[in-house]
Amino acid sequence: MRLLVATLAVGLLAGGAGAAEPLEAPGASLELQVKVDRYQEDELVASSPQTLRLIADGGHARVITGVEMPVWTVANDTLTTAFKDFGDSVSCKARSVAGGRFELPCEVERYAPIGAGAGWSTSGPSAASFPLGDKPEMSMFGAHTTLVLGDGETARWTTATDPVTGHTVKVEATLKVLAPAQGSAASAEAPNLVDLSVEFDRHLGGTRTSHATYALRLPDNGSGGEVRAGIQAPVRNPGEGQTTTFKNQGTVVQCQPQTLGDGRYKLPCFLQQNGPYAGKEDWGDLGAAETAFSLGGSPVVHKLGVMTELLVLDGETVVWPLGTDPVTGEEVNVKLTLKAVE
Repeated sequence: MRLLVATLAVGLLAGGAGAAEPLEAPGASLELQVKVDRYQEDELVASSPQTLRLIADGGHARVITGVEMPVWTVANDTLTTAFKDFGDSVSCKARSVAGGRFELPCEVERYAPIGAGAGWSTSGPSAASFPLGDKPEMSMFGAHTTLVLGDGETARWTTATDPVTGHTVKVEATLKVLAPAQGSAASAEAPNLVDLSVEFDRHLGGTRTSHATYALRLPDNGSGGEVRAGIQAPVRNPGEGQTTTFKNQGTVVQCQPQTLGDGRYKLPCFLQQNGPYAGKEDWGDLGAAETAFSLGGSPVVHKLGVMTELLVLDGETVVWPLGTDPVTGEEVNVKLTLKAVE
């Protein structure tokens, strides 16, 4: 079943209401790269950098990459299919402190299937590796700390030994303070609609492997909206009666632009791409993979999720590299453009 949904919350636009009241001035725009390196003795065997965009004194930013693996579980004496996350998750928040520095509570987690091999970060697990009914054993790494960094500073905040592989795992973070968006004088006639474009690009070895674009027209009062496009894949539950449920596969773009009254916009966004993992997929044409979900099976789900908060000017395009997909080895980039509707 194909799925294409677009929603728009009109909020203050109803009844011809004017522009939203300006927000309190936001903090600095920041870019934080968190890198997880794995070493065999002194040799670097794997590196997983993830880049977050966030606003100081704002909300959390998060990037998730990996797969959701189908496993059987029992609830209320009923055998059902559940999905277990494998991959990388990085979550951080920023708070302004004295001296132009920032306090950064951060958490990083990584779950990988044991037996998939050290190369899982570039080749990925296959559906055949975990037939329905198996209970895959997983390696786990997690770390949480609070850093204090200034512009351009790097800190290594943990080193650990992976008891499964013997690798030494090192995590470091680098902060960059971005040039602040400069707004104009506040206007009583601020626009009340914006056009938002979000593009996903994937590259492998310098070659673009996929490209997808999504656009929304949204109110500027923070009520926001979303677009969802993809398929609903059948998942067969193995209990008595052989029931079937459906799991959404595809892209979600959800943003809530809110005017600051001076040509700038605070822009919280949630971006997600879930697709069938079959060794390689085209994120731009998920419909081509519908035949991979025959009734009676449970798909392995390739997963990318981003939660961010940006500060952008009217007409500005923001481009940032999210990092490396641990399943395919592709570099993932997002480009976002916002423009007020006159």
